[in-house]
Amino acid sequence: MNRIRKIIWEDIFPKIHLWEFFQVDVDKAVEQFRGLLTQENRKTTKPDPKQHLKIIQDPEYRRLGCTVDMNVALATFIPHDNGPAAINECCSWFQKRIEELNSEKHQLVNYHQEQAVNCILGNVFYERLAGHGPKLGPVTREHPLVTRYFTFPFEETSLSTEESMIHVPNKACFLMAHNGWVMADDPLRNFAEPGSDVYLRRELICWGDSVKLRYGKKPEDCPYLWAHMKKYTEITATYFQGVRLDNCHSTPLHVAEYMLDAARKLQPNLYVVAELFTGSEDLDNIFVTRLGISSLIREAMSACDSHEEGRLVYRYGGEPVGSFVQPCLRPLMPAIAHALFMDITHDNECPIVHRSAYDALPSSTIVSMACCASGSTKGYDELVPHQVYVDQVDEDIVAVTRHSPSIHQSVVSVSRTAFRNPKTSFYSKEVPQMCIPGKIEEVVLEARTVERNTEPYRKDANSINGLPNVTVEIREHIQLNESKIVKQAGITTKGPNEFIQEIEFENLSPGSVIIFSIASKLTLAELNQVLYRCESEEQEDGGGCYNIPNWSSLKYAGLQGLMSILAEIRPKNDLGHPFCDNLRSGDWMIDYVSNRLISRSGTIAEVGKWLQAMFFYLKQIPRYLIPCYFDAILIGAYTTLLDIAWKQMSRLNEITREKEQCCVSLAAGLPHFSSGIFRCWGRDTFIALKGLLLITGRYLEAR
Repeated sequence: MNRIRKIIWEDIFPKIHLWEFFQVDVDKAVEQFRGLLTQENRKTTKPDPKQHLKIIQDPEYRRLGCTVDMNVALATFIPHDNGPAAINECCSWFQKRIEELNSEKHQLVNYHQEQAVNCILGNVFYERLAGHGPKLGPVTREHPLVTRYFTFPFEETSLSTEESMIHVPNKACFLMAHNGWVMADDPLRNFAEPGSDVYLRRELICWGDSVKLRYGKKPEDCPYLWAHMKKYTEITATYFQGVRLDNCHSTPLHVAEYMLDAARKLQPNLYVVAELFTGSEDLDNIFVTRLGISSLIREAMSACDSHEEGRLVYRYGGEPVGSFVQPCLRPLMPAIAHALFMDITHDNECPIVHRSAYDALPSSTIVSMACCASGSTKGYDELVPHQVYVDQVDEDIVAVTRHSPSIHQSVVSVSRTAFRNPKTSFYSKEVPQMCIPGKIEEVVLEARTVERNTEPYRKDANSINGLPNVTVEIREHIQLNESKIVKQAGITTKGPNEFIQEIEFENLSPGSVIIFSIASKLTLAELNQVLYRCESEEQEDGGGCYNIPNWSSLKYAGLQGLMSILAEIRPKNDLGHPFCDNLRSGDWMIDYVSNRLISRSGTIAEVGKWLQAMFFYLKQIPRYLIPCYFDAILIGAYTTLLDIAWKQMSRLNEITREKEQCCVSLAAGLPHFSSGIFRCWGRDTFIALKGLLLITGRYLEAR
């Protein structure tokens, strides 16, 4: 590598004189300056301290073709008189200044050359020596030592001959620059336009199979190119509902806007996904808003360990569990662009050798738990290995919880990643217990990456093949006691009346995943106690329905008993009703509602605690306001509870149907058939069976 550096510095750079493309021809400039000084009737120019002599770059980049502004020169170097001595002295100072400016350009080009050599050697190291590189081997015409930045349809000749073609119009138009990408570059700048030194400094990671297209600022600048690419875009939009903007950060914004406008005329709901790596969310948002990008590609393979992988899920995976319920109309808040979260893209290194074959399953599970678009690439599921690199990072377990506020169901995935090969690295067998709030309805999926006795992997010369000796064992929709990975350690409480199941991992080996379905905390039987229960039912538990003095008792002890009366009072605004009088007179009814629920166990008590907390503030306001605010609190809780009940009973939503439930009994009618021997009165009970269980979709209870 050092020999290559020495050859470039001592043999190549001194011969090609790159600095001359940025310098002024001193003799020519001095002669021009002398001619202007000796002109008759020369106007005297006043010096301007804000203007300084500087080199003006030749737009055609000819050797020593740069110039300076002679008006600034005449205003800077003014002879004392028109005599030859004064003219010569002035020209001498001008020449000295031009030589200084040329020297500055020489130093600048030297700085560019230093960077160019570093980039060349870095690329050589990656392509020939790096463990994670392609290891191209011998230098050949197909795989040269230095990547070609330019291409043309002519035979290769000497450097001087090729250089002369730059200034021949009918040949220069065929000299094309390869496209590519520049690390940490400004995506809003075209790196191939004047003012960019990317090609000179060899900072472009170029693609040898494509060239950089010069669109200009508008279609009139290159009519054929704009029309050709517009037609291609329209054909694509005709046959596809979505497009991928590959290397979007290197595509001029105005060009992408023009093409997408053409595509949306044919496909108004076009799904636009972009590969966009700007390094800045602010720049990302410029592209997203200007182009109307639907999703940005995000790579799970960019995570160096499982902690980072979990952070990516949190970052791009939608709203976290427990987010505040937002009103329909709310202030506009900043948000990140929607993600298309990929377990791997075609640009990523092979995950099998970058991590291990055992990590494919847990990483894919983690990606699928993100509440955003997700995707993969052909070869990932087939476990195709094509590289020889293993990243040394620590193992870890990632648990992701997703909760649906509409169906009140949660799904918890636990994945043990395998960023290191378990066959050659140590993984602890001791996995800490996990506490899951709520009731585990079932194990939706458990899977393990295992090896089988087959022939070792051999790369097929004709087709893409995967590892034959690695497979995945999958079991779906099983009960917790049937799991081979976990067992239930116990049931406990954490805080007041919070139901928690402790899970113990018996065989969560690296490369394993398990997914639990957590049922809604309030079962239908519990909802019945919160909302209903008549006098006879309550008396069996030692309670009863609330009695309103000078009126009557509630029909139901639960919230329905209160809401039925409020439904009559509210439209008439009947504040003189005995119900309202009782609320204004004291806190008896308020305490009855919360204490009745708190006295019970589990989730029902949680509802009671919530109502008690709300009622604490209710008691602080003036007594004449209590009836209206009591109604406001109850109606919110009541409608939410009803919504939960409907979703659990609906025939159209089988996901939330209870797999097992505490035994409940039917009542043929209330209140006579609500307690005692009449509760299970055979004939009448079966008459009620259809309306209570079959129509509502509660088939398991009916059985």
